Amino acid sequence: MNRKAMFVGIVVLVAVGLVAATITSSIGQRQGTGTRGDMMYLERTWTAVSFQLDCTSEQLAQLRPTYRRALRARDSSVKQAMQAQD
Repeated sequence: MNRKAMFVGIVVLVAVGLVAATITSSIGQRQGTGTRGDMMYLERTWTAVSFQLDCTSEQLAQLRPTYRRALRARDSSVKQAMQAQD
């Protein structure tokens, strides 16, 4: 095997490995397998609702209690998990 063929083979293997790692990582994140980004879901969606979707003040006022309850429930669950070292 000449050097050029070996180099191309190595580049292809590295590229395939990177693609496989990226796919595996993104699947794990979507399924919520322990990624810290999942903990920020409420913050990310609130940001989208507040700044990206052009919601009216009335719509934001209607959504605010739902987000407040969800944040409190999440914070309570995290606190309990931390106390149980889980």
